[in-house]
Amino acid sequence: PSWRVSSLARQPDGRVLVGGAFYLSTSAPFQSGLCRLLANGTLDTSFNGVNNGAHVLGSPGDLRRVRDIELQIDGKILVAGDFTAFNAVSRGGLARLNANGSLDTSFSTSSNGSCFTVLQQPDGKILAGGSFTTFNGVAASRLVRLGQDGTVDGGFTAAGGPNDSVNSLALQADGKVIFGADRASYQNAPLESPLWRFFAGLPALPGTIQFATGSITAFEGSNATVQVTRVGGSNGALIAGYSTVPGTATADDFTATSGTLSWAAGDSAPKTLQIPLTADNSLETGETFFVHLGEPLLNGTLLGATQRLAVTAADPPSFDTWRQAAFPGSEALDASVSGPEADPDSDGWNNVQEYAFALDPKSPDPDPPFLSHLLPVGGAHYLALTFRRRIAHLDLQFKVQTNSGLSTTWVDGAALPVGSAIDNGDGTETVTYRDSQSVETAPRRFLRLRIDLAP
Repeated sequence: PSWRVSSLARQPDGRVLVGGAFYLSTSAPFQSGLCRLLANGTLDTSFNGVNNGAHVLGSPGDLRRVRDIELQIDGKILVAGDFTAFNAVSRGGLARLNANGSLDTSFSTSSNGSCFTVLQQPDGKILAGGSFTTFNGVAASRLVRLGQDGTVDGGFTAAGGPNDSVNSLALQADGKVIFGADRASYQNAPLESPLWRFFAGLPALPGTIQFATGSITAFEGSNATVQVTRVGGSNGALIAGYSTVPGTATADDFTATSGTLSWAAGDSAPKTLQIPLTADNSLETGETFFVHLGEPLLNGTLLGATQRLAVTAADPPSFDTWRQAAFPGSEALDASVSGPEADPDSDGWNNVQEYAFALDPKSPDPDPPFLSHLLPVGGAHYLALTFRRRIAHLDLQFKVQTNSGLSTTWVDGAALPVGSAIDNGDGTETVTYRDSQSVETAPRRFLRLRIDLAP
């Protein structure tokens, strides 16, 4: 591209739309004013619907600038600029494109000036500002609101609107809209200012997107569970982007994660992210990385106060740290109370097992922390064990062992995991293992769970 770039918009898939005054070809089709880049900065050749792009009506070679880009939640693209045609079809400074850059013919506009800025409200209506004084044949002094088909919204009154060009628009969390203009009067106010605010007339507030807290701690070898909330309203559908950023924790300590979160209209339920943390099997002080909320922000999405979350990746608990927390004072020094083989609550589970199953060693547990059952698979039945265990641990070894007769040796590795572990959200997970031989073919089979403290 040559000349200038005026606007950028990052799509949910990481690709970037670029708008401005440039062309990609010196002969027709000129592909002027708009292109898309892949995440690595190379030209996205699949964005091939732009054709002649932004230009003067009747003169495809007379290119014009795309000044602003707004992404719709349905994947369509609003572009505002100085053009009177897009892809050889009359458009008055505002056009809507399909996902591949081709013109959306269901959205038609005409005006007597340029559009410098466009903003989609959470309720789906579209605000546009520029130098025009009429839009689609209706008097509109440099500020207009449209429906999804491009028709002028008669319920939006900007009587005595700005007497000079509107250059930018921004939605506030309280539903009001700020616009920046050349120094102008607005609605016949007895003063001139480059900045004004008006009521958008939203039926309800869209709310803001933010983290539920500013910091969390999670154990290495587990998932950091991050909650993102929508507060202050639920009008309209919203989309917000997120990404992880290294700190003292580097790329070796966690899985880099990015993507988007979506809320439907009326949905205010929190959304959850799971970020895997790497177990490095070495003791160290906690290391921190960050999760940021940001682009893409679609449909008028606004961010709240907590836009950055600090995640500390800590060493998982050990039996010794658990012992000191569970048995304060002199109890921690008394092996008959807090030692690995001790059973202070007399429930049949020693302290290593209480630690492994995340139980309370001072409160008897009447029910076993595991379930033995027959698991049907493909018409056969297999002995199975389902149990809860700590997710992150450096000093625990869990072994599901098999035996073909109680007089023979217990065998490691013959039991098979079933499905994926279920994260219980409290530092534990529930897992199921089954025998590799069915009870139909090997009726004298046994399973047991062995738990050891690693040396």
